[in-house]
Amino acid sequence: MPRIADRSKFNIIRLALHGCTNRPFYQIVVCRNRKPRDGPCIERLGSYDPMPNKFGERHVALDVDRFFYNLAKGTKMTKPVEKLFGLSGLLPIHPMTYIEAERLKQGKDQKRAGVLRHWNMDVFEYYEEQKKKVEKIEASKKEAAEKAKENEESENDIDKESEIS
Repeated sequence: MPRIADRSKFNIIRLALHGCTNRPFYQIVVCRNRKPRDGPCIERLGSYDPMPNKFGERHVALDVDRFFYNLAKGTKMTKPVEKLFGLSGLLPIHPMTYIEAERLKQGKDQKRAGVLRHWNMDVFEYYEEQKKKVEKIEASKKEAAEKAKENEESENDIDKESEIS
């Protein structure tokens, strides 16, 4: 007896491509998983402009309340949406973001580097910034611990001197 593929239908948050050639623009939409990418949607949650402006920024507009409402209802997300919201700070950073950044850093993934450069270079920069922040925090913790030890030792020396007098 042949296996029947799971034909269940569920809602999914995805990027619907709009715009023209060489100028993509995405709508962040909720739709059924079986509908086409640019087909009819249930709800429009926001937009994403992947082209950097003159300040090097990419704009994302999102109705956060509706986004979390749909997540609470069990709506799934595509990987690009998970990565986008991970970088924006709404969700935890997607693990593939770190992996792709590391591959680009090491130069192992040259074929994808050209295709995904506009996405991954920002990911790599973000990854490096986070790494530097963590290093600074660890360094400040070490300094604070060293100062605490010095203060404790000096207090002990003062206590010993006062006992001797």
